[in-house]
Amino acid sequence: MSRGFIYSIIKICKLFIIVLSLSLLIESYILGLTVVNGESMMNTIKNNDRILVDKISYLFEKPTRGDVVIFNPPIAGRERELFIKRIIAVPGDYFQIINNNLYLNGTLISENYINSNNSYRKEYKLLEGEVPKGYVYVLGDNRDNSNDSRVFGLVPIKNIKGKALTKIWPLGGIKSLAVHLDDNFN
Repeated sequence: MSRGFIYSIIKICKLFIIVLSLSLLIESYILGLTVVNGESMMNTIKNNDRILVDKISYLFEKPTRGDVVIFNPPIAGRERELFIKRIIAVPGDYFQIINNNLYLNGTLISENYINSNNSYRKEYKLLEGEVPKGYVYVLGDNRDNSNDSRVFGLVPIKNIKGKALTKIWPLGGIKSLAVHLDDNFN
């Protein structure tokens, strides 16, 4: 074997290691891909959809109403699992769910993205309150089939692992997940 051939193999191996290292760094800390398991966010996100997740933006900005987030739930024994839900209320907000309607700070919120029939007829422990500093109130878009803040309470902001940006699979269902609940206050 010639020295040039061995040198080329070494260069290719170095390049492969650099690309692999950068990919792992990006996937772990900046931008990731996750597969959704469950139906709590239907019809916005369905079981087995692939979601692009921004893992870095909350280091520089606060979570906002309408963001779809990936987080560790505040449920004993399930803290290492990942849940996906929509932020409904942020610190300082007063939320109420009355007769299937969501009110934020006294204003009725139009939620055209939800899948709901009789979700509020179930027994939930948290349907009204003010969100304290360091927490958010989250709900699944499929209100009839969602284990969310109504059940387990407020989510510490420190538990949020990232913001779901875009559904990228299946290809026919590619769409942005952004909803601006703040538009209800303008």
